[in-house]
Amino acid sequence: MQFTQTVLGVLLLMCFLPLSSQAQELLKEEKERRIKFNEIPQSAQDYLENWLDKSRRVRYYYETDAEHSSYEAKLIRDRRRFSIEFDEAGKLEDIEELIDFNQISDTIKQAIHSFLIENYGKYSVQRVQRQFLASQSKSYTQLTEEKIGNYELEINLTEKSRLQSYEMLFDASGRLKQKRLIVRRSLDNFLY
Repeated sequence: MQFTQTVLGVLLLMCFLPLSSQAQELLKEEKERRIKFNEIPQSAQDYLENWLDKSRRVRYYYETDAEHSSYEAKLIRDRRRFSIEFDEAGKLEDIEELIDFNQISDTIKQAIHSFLIENYGKYSVQRVQRQFLASQSKSYTQLTEEKIGNYELEINLTEKSRLQSYEMLFDASGRLKQKRLIVRRSLDNFLY
């Protein structure tokens, strides 16, 4: 009797284990709400003052997802598109620049491509941002190739016979750091 209960318990565990691993997949389910400059914390306003005089199309957002909330300024400066993100207290988290996949160095691009082909086969890059980490990006003039911390890619690929969209974060060497399934909601996110 004891043996039968143990075997039954193991079988039930094996049935539900795949469900729990799917439930733990990281999701990107962000909501952005447009806000005014004066709704951003004062320390973030102070930081942004250095950016605003030479920027255009400046927009401010309050962004939430399941894990955290942040403030974001999206702007264009010197024909470059930036997203500057702050935590709830107004501390700089990162600066992201929208780029084309071909703007990534050949070595890093090849590492990312090899990873995607090896793990998924066919893929399509929809959006690329190079990410400058807060600790290395105190001002606009410090945004150099040497200061790039990560690359954030939105990628479409076929997984389990379904077309899926993922946000994948690669380090400066092209190694995957994080993968999140994108949950799309119409008109919640404003993209350039």
